Amino acid sequence: MVGIHPRKHSQDPPEKKVSESAGVVYERYKDFADFVREIPGQDTFIEVAPEMGLVFVASQAGSAEARYYLSNGDDAPPSRPIFEIRDPRGEWATTLRWAFYTPANTRPYKVLHSGREWLSSPHEFQYWKDSKPIAAKFVPLSPAASTETIIHGDSGMWIYEEDWLLVTALPRYAGIREPGGNRALRERIINLAGLHRPGTIAANWLFDLEDPVIETWQSKVRGSPFYQALFRVPCWNSDGEGHPADIELIEAEPLTVMSADGSVIL
Repeated sequence: MVGIHPRKHSQDPPEKKVSESAGVVYERYKDFADFVREIPGQDTFIEVAPEMGLVFVASQAGSAEARYYLSNGDDAPPSRPIFEIRDPRGEWATTLRWAFYTPANTRPYKVLHSGREWLSSPHEFQYWKDSKPIAAKFVPLSPAASTETIIHGDSGMWIYEEDWLLVTALPRYAGIREPGGNRALRERIINLAGLHRPGTIAANWLFDLEDPVIETWQSKVRGSPFYQALFRVPCWNSDGEGHPADIELIEAEPLTVMSADGSVIL
């Protein structure tokens, strides 16, 4: 998690302890971070100043902070999609268009992460109006692996062929709290959630999108500051590991966020 100050740019990179994949993305944020404290543990929240927006570079599978905002404060990663979410303080509520979850009773794929074996659970995104989930694609790294061996729990090694990235923008506060503008629009919560490691690393490429893609993104969310955007991430094989090869905007939709008094937050 990174605190992003809306008005100040720090020249000194703050200290930060993040996973390797999140760290790649964080490097692009650090020049804009003004106040960040080191995370001593997975489930420990950073103290972030009230005037900052928040950026989570992780899904609910690996981030207690993401679960706090996107899973209604649940301690465990979701095993089913949760679309109706509310601010834990009761300031706002919305209906997500895509929701992250890990289906129950599924076996993980054995993949390589930084040269080390890693069990990667088959996470999915679910669209709120569609029963077909969005999942990463794995292919066998060697002929010894097959779908049948996955079922029996002896998977061999697999590699990512395609991953997905979901960007979610929500308000941190419900409305105006101080002179000078609407605090809900200025201080947002941004979640950059890859289904797996390649999708998370691909969030780094959001900074380099070409203008036509950005214009399409803006057009699809119709100018709303609160939205979700779904990106497909093709992967390539390097020494048995899957890495992002590209990032493609598939769809983006605005979110209608309601405050506690029933008004729409604009």
